[in-house]
Amino acid sequence: MTTRTIPTWDRYIGPPPTIYEDHFVPAIGRPFAEQVVEAAAPRPGERVLDVGCGTGIVARLAAERIGDDGLVVGIDGHPGMVEAARSIRPDLDWREASAEGLPFDDDGFDVVLCSLGLQFFADRGRALGEMRRVMRPGGRTVLATAGPTPGPMRALHDVLADQLGDHVAAFVDAVFSLDDPDRLCDLMTAAGLEQVDATRRTIPLALDPPADFFWQYVLSTPLAEHVAGLAPDRRAALEHTIVDRWRPFVVDGDLRFEVGIVLGTAEAST
Repeated sequence: MTTRTIPTWDRYIGPPPTIYEDHFVPAIGRPFAEQVVEAAAPRPGERVLDVGCGTGIVARLAAERIGDDGLVVGIDGHPGMVEAARSIRPDLDWREASAEGLPFDDDGFDVVLCSLGLQFFADRGRALGEMRRVMRPGGRTVLATAGPTPGPMRALHDVLADQLGDHVAAFVDAVFSLDDPDRLCDLMTAAGLEQVDATRRTIPLALDPPADFFWQYVLSTPLAEHVAGLAPDRRAALEHTIVDRWRPFVVDGDLRFEVGIVLGTAEAST
């Protein structure tokens, strides 16, 4: 009897938000979120807003700190992400909304957080202005972006550009497009935030084997729409090429590398 080999990409079937929560969040989203929440240090009873919440890892970590007397709200512009977040923690407040038009009154939150979202907002200055508007005097905000582009992701960019086109590879550029601490400080200052600071750190990533991580990443991001209709031979070519390019970053069969995090902190004037 012949056993059919299941292609790697067929192991990750489902809507992108589900794949994102199951694979991206534990490997990458949570390490970034932990840095953000630790820096913000939400206290019991505080009101916390998570902007660009995705499936809600930042909000969930913040909720562990503020207790039953506090409030955690997560907003995201992607309805699938909001639905996934709500299914995981239905007791928290999840809203579908744009970061550039937050549906809240002025001065409503003690803490405003944003992890791996700011670089994707269409109008970063306006989004930061909205975060400042809804933060009470004396409140604080913590933001995290990623960069510079680590070697494996630069390789991913080049493979996508070569096999699918520059317009597809542009997503990787967008992920790491706000990796300058000085630029982040300038944006926060222009939005009216004070006590602004931004520092660069590194986070070690322990990821699954290259073929698995490749499909986990692609199928949990907007890249999924570009590979959805590819024939099996083209998917196999993509996988083969990226696995080959990632060999220098493999340790004991798994993908290992460090990624930079730019952590921005600020306060609202009293």
